[in-house]
Amino acid sequence: MTKEELEQNGISVDGPYPQKVPLMNYPIFDEDSHSLLKKHLTKEVWSKMKKRATHLGGKIQLCIQCGVHNQKDPIGLYATDEEAYKTFEDIFNPVIADLHPEFDMKYSFKHDFELTAIKQMPEVVTREPMRLQLI
Repeated sequence: MTKEELEQNGISVDGPYPQKVPLMNYPIFDEDSHSLLKKHLTKEVWSKMKKRATHLGGKIQLCIQCGVHNQKDPIGLYATDEEAYKTFEDIFNPVIADLHPEFDMKYSFKHDFELTAIKQMPEVVTREPMRLQLI
């Protein structure tokens, strides 16, 4: 977002304003790198994803940044947000398949946070809510 867009939405930023993520070229990997990112990120996959973004602004450049800068990382790929797994599935699906061969990619993982869904729920100890005093 630009400074004007932030101000229009009532957001003030102390310090430097965030900059747009530059569109980087296909990364070059060291010969001794054995990351899953290097294994699965082909030029074809890169060209399909390099201009995509999640609705929160996640870009493939951010997902691979640590794997490009730290090529000893065995994975080298991290999602910017939950939507990144679908937006950049061309790279995430093969990496996840290598990491978790038993996971069926046609199903998406769903959280079930209802306490009734937990079998053998241990007794929950309740306490007074914590109160904070601001000085």
